[in-house]
Amino acid sequence: MSLPRKNKHWTKEVTDAINASVQIAQAESGSLTVEVKQNIYKYAAMFAAKNRKVVVKDEIAGMARYAAKQRVRDFTVKPEIISNYEINFMLSYMDAHVYLDLISASKHSEIMRAMIDNYEFILDLE
Repeated sequence: MSLPRKNKHWTKEVTDAINASVQIAQAESGSLTVEVKQNIYKYAAMFAAKNRKVVVKDEIAGMARYAAKQRVRDFTVKPEIISNYEINFMLSYMDAHVYLDLISASKHSEIMRAMIDNYEFILDLE
C-alpha cells in the first residue's frame, strides 16, 4: 500500500490501527487495565508493517525495536507520558515509518500535529 497522501488519511489509518490494537490487547488480556493500555503502542509497528506491505521479518523486527526504543527513551525523559496511550501508539506508528525511511523527521512531526488535532481520544477517559 502506498503512503497516505493527506494528514487526514494518516489519521484514519492510525485510528483504525489503534482500534484494532485495543481489540487485540483486550482479547489477549481479558480487560483493558492500565498496564494493558500502557503497552498498546507495542502493536504499532505490526500495523505499520501490514499497511506498508512489509513482509521481511528482519525489517518488521527492526521497525518494532526502533519504535520501542524511541518510546522507552521518551519515557525515561518524561515518565508521565506513559499514560498518553494513544499518542504513544501514534508516535510508535510514525517511528516505524521513519525507520523504513518512508517519512522524514519533519514529516513525522507534521503528521503527529495533525493527528493530535483531529483525533478523538478515548483511552485516556477510562
